[in-house]
Amino acid sequence: MAPRIDAQAAAGAYAGARTYTGVLACPGCEEQRITLTIFADGTFRMRQLGAAAVYDTGRWSRSPEAADMLILQGDTEGARMLRRVAPDALVIVDNEGRALRGAAEASLSRAAQVDPLGGPLRLVGHYHREGHDPVFVECLTGQRMPVVTGVAAGAARQPTAAQSALDAAHHAVSRTPADPVLAIVRGYLLPRLARSDSPGKEALVVTGFERAMRDGRCEDVLRKPR
Repeated sequence: MAPRIDAQAAAGAYAGARTYTGVLACPGCEEQRITLTIFADGTFRMRQLGAAAVYDTGRWSRSPEAADMLILQGDTEGARMLRRVAPDALVIVDNEGRALRGAAEASLSRAAQVDPLGGPLRLVGHYHREGHDPVFVECLTGQRMPVVTGVAAGAARQPTAAQSALDAAHHAVSRTPADPVLAIVRGYLLPRLARSDSPGKEALVVTGFERAMRDGRCEDVLRKPR
């Protein structure tokens, strides 16, 4: 079950974010319903719904060649390009900025409300402890997130079984609690009220654990850019 989102924390964490939705369709292809949220800090999250739900996360930037072009650099398909069109929509294009060949529909319209697409996400990052506090630094976005154990950020609850497995793996392969290990997890990102001692706008609830690797590098696991 997805964790509860605090409305006040969400209003602050997702200020300036925009969500776009639409359908990617072509003759003879499986229709893909896409939801894309771009955040003011230069990160994005995307969900594609077809036969299954596929999530992606990463960073976005404006093309240096064209001010109306956005480049998404995630992990599922390498770089993707979208063109801004009036009044407030995005069109998915190929790497040359041209319409997708054979696509009957590839336009995403601005949604009335922001959908943070908080999960469930598969995340790769470095996990360690700062004092008694577990921290996860995600590879694709560079986000540094406290790992929380409750249904809502800050709630006092027992760790999930997945987080306990992550902690056990970290203890087994790390040299010290502060030694980062590369970990692959699944979980939800929750908005949180930033504090002076922990300024991150989101926290991570771990709901699944795959593996942890001492001296692992992000590029050893993530898809190589095309």
